[in-house]
Amino acid sequence: MPIEAFDQQLLSKTSTTLRKAARVIGEVLADMDERDGWPVGDLPLAVRLCALVEAGRLEAAGDIYGSIRYWEVKLPSSQP
Repeated sequence: MPIEAFDQQLLSKTSTTLRKAARVIGEVLADMDERDGWPVGDLPLAVRLCALVEAGRLEAAGDIYGSIRYWEVKLPSSQP
């Protein structure tokens, strides 16, 4: 399974207000079925979250290259 397959799940756990990256990743992991053996861990999801910020699909506050506990993400503000 390509790691990009988790992008939609990560985006679905964000909103228009800032949320801790750790919370977004934790909610994606919590939604995974234990029977599936958790096909991915928190580190690859953090890398994808950074990639979504770099691609402009999410906005971030804090150092996205630091610990996921110390930065936040949100959906981009709508442009007029």
